[in-house]
Amino acid sequence: MIAAADAFLVAALRDDAGLPELTEAVFDQVLPRALHHGVAALLVARPDVLARLPGEVRSPLQSQARAEAMWELRHRHVIVPVIEAFAAAGIPAIVLKGTALAYSLYPSPALRQRGDTDILFPKGRAEAVRRILQTHGFKRSRDSKIGAGAEAIRQELWSSQAADGTEHAIDVHWGVMNAWSLAGLFESDEVISRAEPLPRLSPLARRIGNADALYHACVHRGVHIRSPYYVGQDVLSGGDRLIWLHDIHLIVATLGDEDWRKVTARAVRDGTADLCLDALKGARQRLGSSVPSEVLEELEGRVVTDGPSVYLARASFGQRLRADLSAVPGLGGKIAFLRSVLFPARDYMAAKYPDMARSPVALLHLRRLRDRLRRARHRPS
Repeated sequence: MIAAADAFLVAALRDDAGLPELTEAVFDQVLPRALHHGVAALLVARPDVLARLPGEVRSPLQSQARAEAMWELRHRHVIVPVIEAFAAAGIPAIVLKGTALAYSLYPSPALRQRGDTDILFPKGRAEAVRRILQTHGFKRSRDSKIGAGAEAIRQELWSSQAADGTEHAIDVHWGVMNAWSLAGLFESDEVISRAEPLPRLSPLARRIGNADALYHACVHRGVHIRSPYYVGQDVLSGGDRLIWLHDIHLIVATLGDEDWRKVTARAVRDGTADLCLDALKGARQRLGSSVPSEVLEELEGRVVTDGPSVYLARASFGQRLRADLSAVPGLGGKIAFLRSVLFPARDYMAAKYPDMARSPVALLHLRRLRDRLRRARHRPS
């Protein structure tokens, strides 16, 4: 039933595909699968799709889309003053991922479901960035304390409570990729230098360019083959969320020949050809994306035996830990990195296990260890 519901969602996202007939049992899966894939608002934007759904499915989808639209209005109200404060201070702030795409490629930003805004900053401006966030009512959470070894930190989550009580988060990135072993895939200064305006968000906002965005979307999808992500309070993994393929579908439509040459050469050089091939083939096969055949042929001819693809898809937790530790600069950085991996901060653990949020931190760490052992035991060899 899940496969049939997913097939319906795929057809609903395509302009050239007829909608399949659904049984009552499949209808029951449309809403949970739409939420899983992050495409509820996209379905509601298609009147022909809504007309095919019974009221008990259509009504909660519409409610979800309205909730996402209201969240979008509140979120924009919270983050735009912060982005403009960074610009006023002369700090490059490059919007990444969902928010960048929502305000550049989606007809309405509320159609791109997400839970925060990711922003890339130059590492040397960390203290100034943190002061501005604090001034605007944001608090730092979900990572280790700032102090000795802070050079090992590549990501920080800052959250703020709006006047209506809703929580809004800015995911601060000191590098495009969070894993140290993947840091070489993107040079932050180069990404910042190629940034483009994002006027629909703010006249002062800037975003990652489309060629960089496509490469990032393909690799990011590969990250979640093994690494978890959150949908509500559910902890999931796997790279097949339709919203990610839909992002790729929209980006692909903007690229010219020179962009494709750069993306293909990068994937071959970096050892990510199979990750990019899988993402691009998925978008073309499922959503009809206009990926050039010669790009797929070039990527298919590359056998990847080392590098990021192996790290993401086939390396064990211990192998990835060793690779990341080796890439972290400085002894202090390595110590801080190990501490953050082996003993994450309490607020991070409480967010990961909300059903145990009030438990002693030792129990949270035992739960984490148990989950890791279970995943290792059931992982295909």
